[in-house]
Formats: sequence, structure tokens, C-alpha cells
Amino acid sequence: MDTIRRLPGYPAETAGRSLPGGWQGRSQGLARRLVFRLVNVLIVMQKRLQDRDSLREMSDARLKDIGLSRTQVLRETDKPFWRA
Repeated sequence: MDTIRRLPGYPAETAGRSLPGGWQGRSQGLARRLVFRLVNVLIVMQKRLQDRDSLREMSDARLKDIGLSRTQVLRETDKPFWRA
């Protein structure tokens, strides 16, 4: 449980009392979730870059095998990495 320490500006009677609702724990959980979400977004963007580079390097014969034209690949690979 989070407690308030005796800090300048806090009345002495607040020292050792619990913070209302444990708000510090929730804010740490929120920060952790935001960091994980940011890392996930960065991983997805990196994967898009790798996939688009792979598509760009494929031969026309291989693209035909997977059902894509060079025009479709160029349209996809010209997108910025943040766009799906």
C-alpha cells in the first residue's frame, strides 16, 4: 500500500497514511501499459518495413506465384512505414 512520507509542505498528521485509492499503483500500471503499447507499435512498424523490403526485392516470377503484380507491390512499398 502506498503511503505519504513526511515531506516539507505536508502536515505531520499525513505521514504514514495511505494515499486515497492507491493512485500511484494505477499510474504505474498505466505507464507500463503505455510503454508496452509503444514497443508493440514500433515492432509492427519494423515488421512492415521488412515485409515491404522483401516484396520490393522479389522477382516478377515470384510475385506472379503469390498473385501480385509489380504495380501492386510498388503501390504497397511506396507507403510510409506508419501506414498499414
